[in-house]
Amino acid sequence: MEVYQLDISKYLKISDSLNIDDLKAFKLIKNVMSLIHLYLIPSKELSTIQRYRYIINMVKNSSVREALMSYRKYHYNQLGRYERFILHMIDKQSFVGLYCATAYSRFRNK
Repeated sequence: MEVYQLDISKYLKISDSLNIDDLKAFKLIKNVMSLIHLYLIPSKELSTIQRYRYIINMVKNSSVREALMSYRKYHYNQLGRYERFILHMIDKQSFVGLYCATAYSRFRNK
C-alpha cells in the first residue's frame, strides 16, 4: 500500500502523472489478486477466520477500491474470465466468491 500511496513525482521528473498512477494501480491490483490466491490456499499457519480478515481488510481498503476503478477503466478488456470474475468479487467484497474462484482454479490446475 505504501508504494501505491507514494508520490513518485518528487523523485522523477515525469510530466505524465496519469500514466504513473495507472501503472501503480495495475501493480497494486495484480498484487492484491496474487495475495488473495495465496491467502486462500489451505494452510495450518492461518485459520480460516484469519484468512477471511486479511482478505476482507484488503478488498475494503480505500487505495484498493480507488485502484480497482482505474484498473477496470484501462485493462478490463484484456482480462480473461477468471480475472474478470476475481475483479467482480473484489468489487462486491465477496469472500465466498473469491474462495470458490480460487478453489476452482486450484482444482483445474492440478
